[in-house]
Amino acid sequence: MARTEVLAARDNTFEKEVNALAREGKRLVDSYSDLTERMLSFAQKFERLWDQAKSLDGGNSGQHHIYLRQALSELVNTSNKSIQSRWVTIGSNAKALLRFKNALPPYRDSLYELALAVEGNEPVAKWVKQKQITADSSVRDLRSLRSPKRKRGKSKIAGKPSKSVKRSYPAAITISFEDFEAAADTLRTLLLTVSGGFKVSAPQAFDHAIRAKMDAKDYEKAKGHLA
Repeated sequence: MARTEVLAARDNTFEKEVNALAREGKRLVDSYSDLTERMLSFAQKFERLWDQAKSLDGGNSGQHHIYLRQALSELVNTSNKSIQSRWVTIGSNAKALLRFKNALPPYRDSLYELALAVEGNEPVAKWVKQKQITADSSVRDLRSLRSPKRKRGKSKIAGKPSKSVKRSYPAAITISFEDFEAAADTLRTLLLTVSGGFKVSAPQAFDHAIRAKMDAKDYEKAKGHLA
């Protein structure tokens, strides 16, 4: 025989508090999207002013760059040039990322990873659609989505050269770093002290990072090694 349970009426005060909490949660979710959009907009403006300073100073150093860096240092409470270069990279790719603002984490380093993904032509739209990217995605989560650089295949050499003939072939070497700032720190001396004989092939984010660590004269010298 079927049994019917009669549930007691919910407490009105409890019900109101739960509904209020749900509304607050909705506002919190909306604020994530708001903050992401504002951060991307900030990065776009910073990148635009960075380029404007370059034009006014005739390079990557000068009074306009100094003024801009000092203003940002006070705002984000750091004078670390690598942080500034991250904002430039985010700004360069903000237009593409704004399409997905509702799904992106509102954190600088996470947006930086996504900016690198855009520069690398990674399938960001697919990741968002498949919910592999959410507002809670960590830097580690986003790095794991990005593809490692393809290793270049070894050149095939036809025939065996004579022992008396010394031949030289191009050598491609891949070195991995934690991020582009670490790469810039390590390769800066090499770029400035070794003349000719090598090229560094890397995305635009590396150029931003190395440029932030050099004055205009050194950057012009190093630029000859950047592919």
